[in-house]
Parts: sequence; C-alpha cells; structure tokens
Amino acid sequence: MSRMVQVVALFGLCVGWFSPRCAWAQGVCCNSISFNDPDWCHAGNCLGEGCQLDNPNTQEDESLRQCSDISQCFCGGIVTWTTKSFCTVLKSCDNAQLDFEQARTRIREKTTANPSEECVNALARVVCAYHFPYCINDVQSYDQVCFDSCNAVNQSCGLLLSDFAAVGSRCNLLLVDQTNPAQILRGNERCTASAHTLRPPSLLVLLAVATVSSAWHAGAALLPVRRTVTAHAWLDVG
Repeated sequence: MSRMVQVVALFGLCVGWFSPRCAWAQGVCCNSISFNDPDWCHAGNCLGEGCQLDNPNTQEDESLRQCSDISQCFCGGIVTWTTKSFCTVLKSCDNAQLDFEQARTRIREKTTANPSEECVNALARVVCAYHFPYCINDVQSYDQVCFDSCNAVNQSCGLLLSDFAAVGSRCNLLLVDQTNPAQILRGNERCTASAHTLRPPSLLVLLAVATVSSAWHAGAALLPVRRTVTAHAWLDVG
C-alpha cells in the first residue's frame, strides 16, 4: 500500500470514528507535546526533528540517545492543545523565542522602556499560538491567531503581529470590525488562542522570560532526524 493511500485511509478512520484527533497513530503530526517528558523523543508516535527511534538498518540503537531538552521551551507552559508543531518542536521553540525577543526589542525602541507584565502575557500567548497552531487532525488546523489575543497585544504592547512575525496576516485583528459583535465572535472561532485552547501563562513561564533563551540554546542542540515528516505536516517557517 502506498504512503498516500495509507494517509487517506488513516484520515478516513479518524473522521469515521468522530475522533477529534488520532494522536495514537504513527504518521500523524497533529498531537499534544509532552514538554516535561525527558523521554519524549523515544515515544512510538514521535515524528520529525529530534526524534530518536531505533533504525533497524543501522548497527547503532538510536533509541539509546538522549532526547533534546524541551522543558525550557518558551511555550512549554502555554501550549496545552494539539498542534502539528509536534513534528517541528525544536524549530518551533527556537522561532517562538526569537519572535518574542524581537517583539520586546520593538517595544523598547518605541517606548524606551521594558514591556509591562500585561504586555508580556499577551505577547507570550500570541507568539505561542503563532508557532504552535491548534489542529484537529493533519488536514484541519487553525493557523490564524484569534482576535482577542491579537487585540490584547495591540492594546497592551502597541504592536501588530506583522511587527515581529514573518506572516503578519495570520492575525484576525485587522479582519474584524470591532464595532460589530458578530464579527468579533467569528474572529475568535476556528483559530488558535481562543478561550477553549489557551490558558494563561504559568508563573514559571513569566519568571523564565529573562533567562529561557540561554537555557534553551544551551540544552537543546538538534539531534539527527531518523524519520521524514509526512508531506502534509505543519512546517514552522518562522
């Protein structure tokens, strides 16, 4: 059976069983990420960069390699939803940290002051929603960041997503007439960082903001990739 036929059959089973996701199945990138699991790269359903499953075609047992430490990932205390960044977790963590730092630099340039706690909270939510978009399965994901989260960054930080992210259009803020309650409601549907997919940043995240960059880069060197991410997988482009 070809790879394409396998993917189509798997998706058909997921839809047929009304499962919101098929996290148990190999070959599926839409999954939750266990940021605090030191053995995450050895999970049977691990795909993409950093994963260490034994390759039967080599003499080495790759499953004995140590996993990259993702416990210091900037978004580790925020992302609790399923995301296709499961297959790009190392790159997504790096990109989220870089965008957050770039946003803070923009704020200091505009105001000559450090961002407020309210702004830091809002930025963390949007940056993590942007790099870890919510998904239902490998086909259906919500790359847009919800209106409320984008609006919070605009109100508390004076920034738009386009000020620090590569694809600034992935924010529902400018697509919504803020005088129209129905549009605001739609701006918080079918997106990431709505009330049902996002919880406030933990105290750990807020305390780690100043130091997480050095810790992450010191402890999360990329490891060789054993498997190839499926063609339909989410790829974090920054």
